[in-house]
Amino acid sequence: MMYQFILKKILFFIILLYFTNVVFAEENNIYSIYENGRNEIIFQNSPYQHNDIIYVPLRELAERGGSLVHYSNSEISVLADGNVTLFKIGEQKAICNFSEISLHAPVQNKNGVCYIAVEDIKYITINFINNLNYVEYEKENNTISVYLREKKLPEQKKDFKNIDFVLKLLNEAKSNVIISPKAIKHLDFNNKIKKEDYFSQNILLDKNDNIVNEVYFCCPWRYAFSEEHNISEAFYYKNSIENQIFMCHTSLYEYYKDANITALSTVFRTEQHKELPYEITFLLSENNITSDMISNVNYYKDESWVNLKLPKVKLDSYIQLNAKELNVDKEIIQKVSFDFGQKGINTNSNIEADGFSSVMTNIMDFNANKPFYFCITDTRNDDVLFVGKYGFE
Repeated sequence: MMYQFILKKILFFIILLYFTNVVFAEENNIYSIYENGRNEIIFQNSPYQHNDIIYVPLRELAERGGSLVHYSNSEISVLADGNVTLFKIGEQKAICNFSEISLHAPVQNKNGVCYIAVEDIKYITINFINNLNYVEYEKENNTISVYLREKKLPEQKKDFKNIDFVLKLLNEAKSNVIISPKAIKHLDFNNKIKKEDYFSQNILLDKNDNIVNEVYFCCPWRYAFSEEHNISEAFYYKNSIENQIFMCHTSLYEYYKDANITALSTVFRTEQHKELPYEITFLLSENNITSDMISNVNYYKDESWVNLKLPKVKLDSYIQLNAKELNVDKEIIQKVSFDFGQKGINTNSNIEADGFSSVMTNIMDFNANKPFYFCITDTRNDDVLFVGKYGFE
């Protein structure tokens, strides 16, 4: 009898300890919910987790999406896009236009606020998230990020992963650098990429058993920019007052933001305003850049009004590395010159915003007053032509 009593007592304390740890951990988590994988949603009533399910306040999300909400005792009706859906506290089903639908989890009431599982948001919104089919979770320490997406991120093209080696070099570099993934990957001595519309030239030559990649790239801005930052705020070219000028402009750009990265993309055009199949993307991140980040940006970015502040950039990169990782016995010497905005900020330059709109909605900020990464992409096949980092010296 004593043995059974002690055993029951031990089991009781184990269960109590497990329950306490789980509940304590769930209550102390920080939840960040991102609309379509990029814009963080700010709640008055905080999301919470129960039984591994994350719940969000129904009324806040429904009304944010333009829906109408009505409460009657334990029943909640939502009018969204002509559809009336009836929810009931504690039930894992709902009635939409007289048809029963199954929910991911029962509707909850917490401190007088009605909550639903994040997977069930699609039943309460009009234009907040259309056709939500995919929810992605990321956890780091006690922070849980939830990305609500219209569809699952597609599988990357097999060749896209080839830039991981170059990104590893980029992340490990201790100073400003620009690298050509295509030049390092495709070691063809006879390959000469023709200069196209004043964009770039990329020539691979065999010189004294070394592979030399000489790249010239120039891209001034189209618009006039103002001097909104003084010298003490700039991190680049500390010995040159002339280059201590930020380029500032508010316009419509391709924009993306999530918990790890903020990105802005813009297209290239000739002096005759012919759009070229190239774009440059600027990336702000506290972490190392990965191919998954670039893939996310390319897939989920969309047009937004952005207040852009960016320094003029000019750097010359000389890289010498052993290419054994690429099954090449030789060393690669890569010389790259990158000039962004140094030919004068005038109206005859080669880069401009993606478009214009008569309605300026929420304005995003992209303030590159700290070190940033950039990549140049061929939009016809999503090939990454150059990757670089600036402001790291």
